Amino acid sequence: SCQVRSIGENAAVADTCETASNRSFNLMSLQSNPARILAYDHIGIRVSDQNRALAFYQALGFVESACFPRY
Repeated sequence: SCQVRSIGENAAVADTCETASNRSFNLMSLQSNPARILAYDHIGIRVSDQNRALAFYQALGFVESACFPRY
């Protein structure tokens, strides 16, 4: 039996699949065009120094689009 998870609109990837002889292999290695991340919707990361963390992620190309108050 294969464990399949959906990726994107029309693609599906099987993480592992058992063959008739009960051996497992990784199907990701057989894909010629693996899924790519095109965008992030949102992330939440707890940090001790907000200004330093913002500078780090901005240097990587991320853009802050919303900021929520501390709880």
